[in-house]
Amino acid sequence: AAFIILALVAPLLYAGLRERNRVWSDDEMLLTEAIEASPGWPRLYFVRGIIYDLRNDYNRALKDYDTAVKLNPAFKDAYNNRGYLYYELKDYGKAVEDFNRAGELAPEDYWVYFNRGLAFAGLGKYKEAAADFSAAIFLDPDRSDAFNNRGAVYMAAGEKEKAASDLNKACSMGYEAACKNLEKMKTGS
Repeated sequence: AAFIILALVAPLLYAGLRERNRVWSDDEMLLTEAIEASPGWPRLYFVRGIIYDLRNDYNRALKDYDTAVKLNPAFKDAYNNRGYLYYELKDYGKAVEDFNRAGELAPEDYWVYFNRGLAFAGLGKYKEAAADFSAAIFLDPDRSDAFNNRGAVYMAAGEKEKAASDLNKACSMGYEAACKNLEKMKTGS
């Protein structure tokens, strides 16, 4: 009798399990369900914010990053990601605010300075941008992208010798964009 009941129930259980796995195959659905079960966990909102960001669903990404920092005001990565999203949306002032907060929480984080340098460059604050790229280079001198960006900022500020030095360095490290930027600077194009 137990075998007959199991034989009748097993396909139903399997179908339910299969449906659950199909639903959970979508990261957003899995995280949404996890958030519903544990709404006080900021990392869940943070990760779902990344998913929305990658899908170019910026409003939902911002909402989840906002929730993550409200739940945990010391969540450096949430400030950094939200700041970068603001940078992508060209809201450079808000980006700088978030990078400032991330920097207070993690003053040795390369990405805080690198990203804030981008935001300052977007605001046309080249001195501040160069200082942040310099800090990023100090923290990780093997990052050619920071040399390239500092060189680009120097170029925008009219400091051609400093620009050439940084672009040469980045180019010698194999950063192709720096080689192209250097060539443009030399030809004046």
